[in-house]
Amino acid sequence: MTETKAKRFERYVNENKGKPRNYPECMNYSIDGDHATIELQTDFSKKGFRRFDSWSLAFISEAEEKLDIKIGNVTFKIDRDIDDCRYDFESFKRRVSFLNINNEITFEIQLNNKNIGLYDERSLFNRPKDEVIRKEIKPRSDQDKGHLLEKAFQAFLYGKDLGKPTRTNDRMAILGKHFYKAKRKDHGVLREFPTGVFKDKIKENCRIMPTESVDIVTINKFGNLSVIELKLDDEQLEVISQILDYALFFRCYIRLLRKVPKIANTFGEDIRKDEIFCYVVNNHFHKKFNSILKYYSTKNKDYGFRLIKIILGYTTQF
Repeated sequence: MTETKAKRFERYVNENKGKPRNYPECMNYSIDGDHATIELQTDFSKKGFRRFDSWSLAFISEAEEKLDIKIGNVTFKIDRDIDDCRYDFESFKRRVSFLNINNEITFEIQLNNKNIGLYDERSLFNRPKDEVIRKEIKPRSDQDKGHLLEKAFQAFLYGKDLGKPTRTNDRMAILGKHFYKAKRKDHGVLREFPTGVFKDKIKENCRIMPTESVDIVTINKFGNLSVIELKLDDEQLEVISQILDYALFFRCYIRLLRKVPKIANTFGEDIRKDEIFCYVVNNHFHKKFNSILKYYSTKNKDYGFRLIKIILGYTTQF
């Protein structure tokens, strides 16, 4: 039997996965007509789940281009117990729910051969009242992991050695037009702001979502709360899933966040607009990054947040 073009493409991807800058080997990729199925077989870590949606979208984007087809359905498949990774799975489920809302493609999660119901737009963004977040935020030191490139850059933006008793985001101007000449406003800045969601109480046995540290939280010159993820010399594709995780956290819990003393005391009335701006900053993005932006794009959408890409050191000849 003659191998179809789609099967040749599928075989090529699966035979070459795991090679540098190529598809992760923790997944299996397949296409049947307009239906793509991607199975996560190993690496059920936070990073593995973030690879799951980002690299699956890279797969269907490349399939549409090379096979001249239109993918209408995508199944994310897992055949194992997920109790030991349920927090990262919940983050993944929320991302896939957003993708399903944001695209004409139908996305589904199949767990042990059973479909897992996704959130609709209302339930994704309007979380139950028993979901709570941290109110007490520990201060971060300038020296915290300062020997690492990204952390050193983070400390610089945070105002290390600025000589001011109160931190301001003066140095954010380096990130471009959204922070350049911010009308001489001394907006505050927070470093390594923790996420994490719990049911009823802030206790480990009440956890719903994992806790992570957002690199920078500040205000841009338009008055939007700004969530910033910094990467330097790190082109991993799954950073797009990471910034979406942060965007969904801040969007879903913004009313609770406004009451967090660290947020209220640092920004006060400086937050003049409801829409949250979420930036991913890097000096070099993965070669497949632009091809999957269309699935995550919030342009001309009213979700209450925007996803924005900033390239440091953009170079052009004149």
